[in-house]
Amino acid sequence: MSEDVLKRDRTAGRDRIILIGMFVVYAVLTLIGALNHEVWFDEAQAWNIARDNDIPGIIAQMAHEGHPFLWFFILHLFAVMGFTVDIIPVISWFITSVTVALILWKAPFKPLMKGVIIFSGGFLFYWSVTSRPYCLAVLFLVLLAMAYPKRQERPVVFGLLVGLLANTHIMMCGLVGMLGIYMIIDLFKLWKSSSMKANIMRLIGLAVAGIGVLVLVIPLLGSFKSVNVGNERELNPSMIAQLIYMGFQDTSCQMLFDSRMDILPSVVSYIITMLFGVVFILLMILLRHYRRPFFMQLLFTVFYIVTSEVLWFSLPVRAFIYLFGFVFCYWIAQSEQPVFRTPKPLDEKLSKPLRKAVELLRKADSSFKRSYLALLFIYYVAAIPAGAVLLFSDYTQDFSQSKKAAEFISSELPEDSVIVVTTEIFSQYTAYIPEARFYSINYNQFLSYMFQTKPEKAEYVKKTEDIDFRRVYEDLKDYEHIYILDFSESPVHGYYEPVYSSSGSLLGSGNPSDDRISIFPYDVEIEAKPYF
Repeated sequence: MSEDVLKRDRTAGRDRIILIGMFVVYAVLTLIGALNHEVWFDEAQAWNIARDNDIPGIIAQMAHEGHPFLWFFILHLFAVMGFTVDIIPVISWFITSVTVALILWKAPFKPLMKGVIIFSGGFLFYWSVTSRPYCLAVLFLVLLAMAYPKRQERPVVFGLLVGLLANTHIMMCGLVGMLGIYMIIDLFKLWKSSSMKANIMRLIGLAVAGIGVLVLVIPLLGSFKSVNVGNERELNPSMIAQLIYMGFQDTSCQMLFDSRMDILPSVVSYIITMLFGVVFILLMILLRHYRRPFFMQLLFTVFYIVTSEVLWFSLPVRAFIYLFGFVFCYWIAQSEQPVFRTPKPLDEKLSKPLRKAVELLRKADSSFKRSYLALLFIYYVAAIPAGAVLLFSDYTQDFSQSKKAAEFISSELPEDSVIVVTTEIFSQYTAYIPEARFYSINYNQFLSYMFQTKPEKAEYVKKTEDIDFRRVYEDLKDYEHIYILDFSESPVHGYYEPVYSSSGSLLGSGNPSDDRISIFPYDVEIEAKPYF
């Protein structure tokens, strides 16, 4: 056996040990986080919908959610088997751990690059510990990257993965659209040179992907008219330019500093945004020789900005999905033939600094792999601290007060109590205590989750003076034990937390700065009380 072969074997053996070690460390760290995690509103909202509805009911509810129902179906399977809400962080952990294993053993990167990817914020916290459909999106991106080289041999499998990716999140629609377009192009391009069987299989694969898109679209028809997406702007050239800038700003700052961008001086935020914009431009310039990955990433960017800045708002979990899109495009670029053109001689009139910059860019361009991965490496390394801080914070303190509040209600209040909620953000409590009665004065209904509909599209009110207290009285007059759950807006997460009283007292108002819950009791004569 030659020295080169022995050297390769030793390197491969060393790499296997490194990869196994990284996976074990990753799996243990994130499992501890998942087991200690307290669910927050969005996680609980999905669980309650999955738990309290059958399949037709889940599909009907999607018109109010604006999300595909694949994640809800998965949760429904666990709910009908009798699991409690504590299982959902474990579901996310398992899915993300499988994705990490595939990256470690299948991705075309060196161990160091794989390490910074799996220990970045997305994998370390946002997809593995918190429980949202984004973990599914990353899994199917990895599976598609693995299947891409053999997509012509296994078009049905490839089409199925495209259809499943479409049903993870709306922000994936741009990438799904480009994958579908290229499936159509390949069908026509290879039609004459392929056997009838191969053509039929490609048609079936395309049909499967198309069905996946229809399954996404049909339940969501009308959701843009009913869902309270948060951003309703009139789009014009100036606004579009502003949204693009905001997309870069939110993406870069949130990956580095979580959601607390307000802690950054404006000049620091501006510098980070500009640097991120430069990195994006350089990555796209380097990727341009690989036409299909280039257009996939371009359309992915467009849909990311639309979903993050126009329809909804930017979040770190989505920012990390966007960053992983560059990993996906590099991965599939390994199966594509690059299109290089001989560069033209530099104009002698160019200034010396500009000439030097062009020469450096051409040098980087000529070594695509090294240059592209170097840029990704820098950003992934910078994105590690935010996820690590959040993970270890979840070890030591409550991510949300949901579980503690639910335990307090279960232990301190009578079993036949009615908990009146004055905000639509309450699903995180009903997730832990489904047997409890929660009455929403905004909807005038007993509910376990909110509908997320616009006020003009449902019987829903936000202003206190618009609440129909007479109807509240009629609904609740026969109940003996009625309590109002008082909320304060969380200064960290931006959503409502209960004000909790660790002393066990049911009386008195809590101090929001102490993160306490205060539950105010009301007797049956609610007519005389201020709220009623």
